[in-house]
Amino acid sequence: MLLNNAGLVVDDRVVLAPGEPWDIFFFVGEIVEGARQGHFAGAYASMPYVMRKHGLDCARAILARRLPWRRGKAGIRFVVARKAGQVLGAMLLKDVSLDDGAPAVLLEYLVVAESARRAGIGRLLVDYALRRAPAGGVECFCTDFSRGMQRLLKRQGFVRTHRAKEIQVNQDSRVALPARFLWKP
Repeated sequence: MLLNNAGLVVDDRVVLAPGEPWDIFFFVGEIVEGARQGHFAGAYASMPYVMRKHGLDCARAILARRLPWRRGKAGIRFVVARKAGQVLGAMLLKDVSLDDGAPAVLLEYLVVAESARRAGIGRLLVDYALRRAPAGGVECFCTDFSRGMQRLLKRQGFVRTHRAKEIQVNQDSRVALPARFLWKP
């Protein structure tokens, strides 16, 4: 892994850099497709909903990077992996506090284009988050259907602290809670 002159991470000509406005469409589209396949909560299968919920977070991260007076307030980072100008993967990171009050980073979403899966793009993105983790580490939540993501997290040193489970809300409905994974430096 190398750093180029701009401070961007480079590995086999894959560049990790802050996301740009047009990258939001890739990110949102991959979340919607992942929801349709069961990797994310079913509520995310709607493009307008995901665009409002996560597209705005990506836009906040982009604005925080570009507007000096917003830099310290965002607590959100939108990172994209590119090769030859093509977006291969992206992730959304948020600053959080763990139950014990320690500062941590929440790896809220990580998506990789289907054509680029199993090529190390997810590993590069997770490594990026790990290198920038505060004392509390990195936290991530996964559904049971995200077997690939769970394998990736385990290989990167994450420990599952809570298993995924379903909770009966009332007589007619159940809520699925994802598994929680935590990496500590």
